[in-house]
Amino acid sequence: DRHLHLAQAEPSRAEPSLRGASQGASQTAAGSASMGSMVSSRMEAGVHTMRDQVIGFQAQQREVQMAIGMAQTRDLLQYIFGVWTGFAAIGVLATAKHRKFPAPLAIPLLVLPIVGGYQYDFAYHNKLRRVTQEAEHILEHERFRFIPPKQAPFSGLYEEEAKNLTGTPFHGAGRVGSYWPEPIRAWLEGPNSSQ
Repeated sequence: DRHLHLAQAEPSRAEPSLRGASQGASQTAAGSASMGSMVSSRMEAGVHTMRDQVIGFQAQQREVQMAIGMAQTRDLLQYIFGVWTGFAAIGVLATAKHRKFPAPLAIPLLVLPIVGGYQYDFAYHNKLRRVTQEAEHILEHERFRFIPPKQAPFSGLYEEEAKNLTGTPFHGAGRVGSYWPEPIRAWLEGPNSSQ
């Protein structure tokens, strides 16, 4: 009798603890869900921060490389005009001594300013911006130029461009070997080559 009374009393004693356990479990589940979303949002923020840092680092590397390229161009420009000045001085001295300008000096005196002018435009003016704008135009309007071989793992990214080659300079283009040397080889071997 006493055991029956204890067995009946235990559920009433256990019931509040079960209720507390189920409430605790639901609170834990809710806490886990909110904690999971908090961790997820923190991870997302961390990924975005890391991506921004990588992009910033890449931009900084690009600027350093561009600055080095411009500095090298300016150095080359100084070298070109130094050489040109040397040739001009030799020409003036030779003309003063022999009363005739040496003809071979005319070539570097005419060519070096043309090359130097191109370099000067890049190093000190807006050639780099013009080239960048042309690159933007190519990327936007001439994507057919980037079609890779069909064996490339990323060739699927260019399916639309490959389908729309009509009206482009690439329409009807053959492989290099079909232009040279196969036609010459076929002509040299003649019609008897198949026998």
